[in-house]
Amino acid sequence: MFCQVLSLGRHTLTGVICAAGTQHQDWTADYRLYSRRRVDADALFDGVREELELLLPAQAPLVVAMDDSIHRKSGQKTPGVAWRVDPTGPKFQVNFVLAQRVLQLAAAVPFGNEGAARSIPIDFVRPRHPSGPGSRPRRRIGRSIGSGGGR
Repeated sequence: MFCQVLSLGRHTLTGVICAAGTQHQDWTADYRLYSRRRVDADALFDGVREELELLLPAQAPLVVAMDDSIHRKSGQKTPGVAWRVDPTGPKFQVNFVLAQRVLQLAAAVPFGNEGAARSIPIDFVRPRHPSGPGSRPRRRIGRSIGSGGGR
């Protein structure tokens, strides 16, 4: 998979296949390889969290930082892709981009004697998009303004 590093421009599957020099051969095996889940992220981060517990002192609290960001995508058929607010857009105008929302959790591990810490990633999650309100109108509680219920 060294071709992933060597591919130029956007790192698409077509670019990886061309960097490998196999663009004139059958691409079915390559697409099959990349269409399946290859790494169990939970098992990968479980090992990191276990080693992290060994680095911390016995009574030290686990300090975790969370980063909520977006990964831009070009197609709407990728799972989790939706129109999101562009955080790099100007403050006076809201721009929208197609993107996936991702959460990364990193633990702060003490480093040195002066209170410095080093962040180590311990989890990476693609949260589901919350569903919107239902199509039924909401019931109002109490009287509405101007309903003539006053004196």
